Amino acid sequence: MNKTALEKRDEIVRLCKEFNVEKLDVVDEEESARRGPEDTALDFYVTFEEMSESEHTHAYLNLMAALADLWPDRHVFLGLHRTPSDPYFKREEIRESVYAA
Repeated sequence: MNKTALEKRDEIVRLCKEFNVEKLDVVDEEESARRGPEDTALDFYVTFEEMSESEHTHAYLNLMAALADLWPDRHVFLGLHRTPSDPYFKREEIRESVYAA
């Protein structure tokens, strides 16, 4: 697993439960390193449990802020499983599960 995410796994699990996450993946650390040493971003992909649109928006924004608070010195990206815009991140093999309900 991504060592950086593994170090804070308990906190991530707590956040996932708090914000009704069904599944949370992180891009593999080795794969991130291939993009270059200047790219220190943590890339997460989330699927939420069924909820209303307003609840979904609230959960997404609050989860994003909470993950960013865990790593104040790094950029944290939170994408949705259903809509990865970059073909690079659509590849399932570069992602590792951090949480599954």
